[in-house]
Amino acid sequence: MNHCLLCTGQYFVPVKSRGLGTQIAACRTCGFVQVIPHVSRGAVARTYQDDWNHFAPYVSQTSVHRAYFQRLLRFLETIFPLTQKKMLDVGCATGLLVDEANRRGMRAVGIDISKSAVSHGKKQHVPLFNETSISWMKKKKYRNEYNVITALSVIEHEADPVRMMQALYTMAAPGGIVVISTPNFNTVYRALMGKHWIGYAHPEHLWFFTPKTITTLFRDAGFVDIVLRRDFQRSYSVSYAFRRLGDYLPALRRVCSCIAAWTGTLQIPMLFNPWGDMLVTARK
Repeated sequence: MNHCLLCTGQYFVPVKSRGLGTQIAACRTCGFVQVIPHVSRGAVARTYQDDWNHFAPYVSQTSVHRAYFQRLLRFLETIFPLTQKKMLDVGCATGLLVDEANRRGMRAVGIDISKSAVSHGKKQHVPLFNETSISWMKKKKYRNEYNVITALSVIEHEADPVRMMQALYTMAAPGGIVVISTPNFNTVYRALMGKHWIGYAHPEHLWFFTPKTITTLFRDAGFVDIVLRRDFQRSYSVSYAFRRLGDYLPALRRVCSCIAAWTGTLQIPMLFNPWGDMLVTARK
């Protein structure tokens, strides 16, 4: 029987069926929402190792992601100067954040489980490695190493977020910060969209955090000064937004494809974030 990853509780309240014998359920004891039964580490690895189709749409929006990462780095500079700081980006994808950080005078590297994403970034001369947070910590025996560790839109994909946070704590330097973004299960958009909430549409999302449960995860790993805020917006093109919406909602794919074709490359800021992403910072 599966136990809650946060509190080891054994009883769950069903939230949504996922088929193939799995469901999204909330722990009766602590409220943590998770996929039951838990997915093995090997199954997660097989999902991402050679998944260029997952990253191709990401690459098509490179300028959007760079603008977001630039804004994030400006935000981090309000916490402390970044020049010469050592940084690790976990789940770095093609390495755009690593590249932006190094352009600002940091000493940044990135790790990702996807061989195809890392290979793409290396061709752009970005220092990336095909590793997970746990394998990187063990392989390099990194302790108290990094002033900044980022893991953006990563933790909800992890086979074991508890072990991941323990690894990040081990690798963070004393006084260093860890920055994580993840969808907020308590977002108003989930309440409005019900079973059609986009957060459910990602089969690779295994964990659904609320401000309470993500704070518990950080605190149990040993972090202090935990601060939550809404994540920064990304200004996708209308065409891209509707194309992706069609991927998430197959019943609307034809309508979304028509709108995507009609709008072309028109750029407007997204006025809402249906995932309700939250940005969490904490210190070691």
